[in-house]
Amino acid sequence: MKNALLSLISAAIAFCALTFLPRAAAFLSDRFASGVAEEPALPREGFLLCRTDPVTADLLESWRSQAAGDYETSADALLSIGIYELYTRKDYPAAVEAFQRLLRSYPSSNLAPAALFECGIAQLSAGDGEGALRSFQLFCSRYPRSWRIPAALMYIALHYRDNGDPERACSILERVAREYPASPQARRAAELARRLYEREGRYEDADRISLLSASCSRGAAAAEALARWVRCCARYKGSDGALDELEPFLPSLKTARSRRIVLEAAYETAASSGDEELELRWLAALLESGVSGPRAPALMWRRYELETLLGFTDRASSTLAALARAWPDTPEGRRAEEELDKVLAAGVAK
Repeated sequence: MKNALLSLISAAIAFCALTFLPRAAAFLSDRFASGVAEEPALPREGFLLCRTDPVTADLLESWRSQAAGDYETSADALLSIGIYELYTRKDYPAAVEAFQRLLRSYPSSNLAPAALFECGIAQLSAGDGEGALRSFQLFCSRYPRSWRIPAALMYIALHYRDNGDPERACSILERVAREYPASPQARRAAELARRLYEREGRYEDADRISLLSASCSRGAAAAEALARWVRCCARYKGSDGALDELEPFLPSLKTARSRRIVLEAAYETAASSGDEELELRWLAALLESGVSGPRAPALMWRRYELETLLGFTDRASSTLAALARAWPDTPEGRRAEEELDKVLAAGVAK
């Protein structure tokens, strides 16, 4: 009885598998063919066929022979041929032809986005900048949810930059940094836009994009972007204005290195202002961040000079003592010891 029941269950499972699985496969195939499904990150075979092992080479050659005749060639084969021509053989016109044939023969294939994008790269490699521009623009309009959109926009922006239209280039670069901040292209886009704005003398726009670059970056890269923003901002807002705007961002700097990078820029900005109190304030913050190396004793001596100039006698004496104790073998350390001796001698004389 038990064996009969198991046999019945097995037969039912087999019937369901034979009946419903082909239908499910056909349904999924239709979904992918209609372009409803998301674009795959990699085609099933295409990018793997850039290898040069004998089996792969033979397969590609047979596909190329098919494509050269009037035979029907699959979308997979056409994409693979295009990739092979583009990246291995460097035959860019042949690559463009393979990609465009795929787009004509299989416009609804889920490999069409990859074909259109790679077609733009092949056209660019062949020196057809206008054709590449049209391909990337068409890609952005047809597949706005593709993971390749930031890269396509970068190619469009670079085309405008190289053809004397920095305004449109900057607009697209800002879009990449603002709408796709987590993409690999975001930080580079912000940096390119900043350089273009600075080249045009548009420092307020460069300031804004530098801050955007900081938001697209992490760690030391974010700190370096923020440091550039401070220097740029000081050009048109003055040192006071730039440093006032910087202060709210300081708590977001989590590591000592990041804080030091930004405070270096802040101190340089303050030192160029001619305001001794402002310089002393940011110099103290820089020293407290743990600055080290050969610059440290020179910065400590500068702190002593500013405190003396501003009449902070007790603080100046403490700075001298700390300098002489921490760096006794440096020129600044020896000068600090001499000054301390003078101070002590003056005290005894009184």
